[in-house]
Amino acid sequence: MQRILVIDDDPAVTSLLKRGLSYEGFAVETAPSEHQGLEYARERPPDLVILDVTMSFPFEVMLAGVHSQLRRRQVEHPAVLRFADLSLDTGSHRVYRGQRAIALTSIEFKLLLFASVTVRSIAPTMRSTSEVGNRASSRGR
Repeated sequence: MQRILVIDDDPAVTSLLKRGLSYEGFAVETAPSEHQGLEYARERPPDLVILDVTMSFPFEVMLAGVHSQLRRRQVEHPAVLRFADLSLDTGSHRVYRGQRAIALTSIEFKLLLFASVTVRSIAPTMRSTSEVGNRASSRGR
């Protein structure tokens, strides 16, 4: 079940969102302030944070945005990233090379995760530009 943290100082807003999002199948926590919300997020990181909502639009519109953000996050950050024989489990912060676990500090894990995500987003571009270069050089022969 995906977890959503709603942070708003208006109890009517947090109550409405908690009821609506719970009905839609989400686990919802609420916090009345950013400070308390940050504490909750550190204890149990949510899948999505909704902060200071102005309910000037229908709940269904906000719900569509929630689904969109959660889908985007799943595509951008899959649970396990693989690069050759290296696996990064983003949920448990564990790293494996083949079957062997690699112990990393929190900072080391974040740096490796950043590097892996960056390589994944740059690699298709590099491949495309090298293919263009190869085609251009083969035409010149």
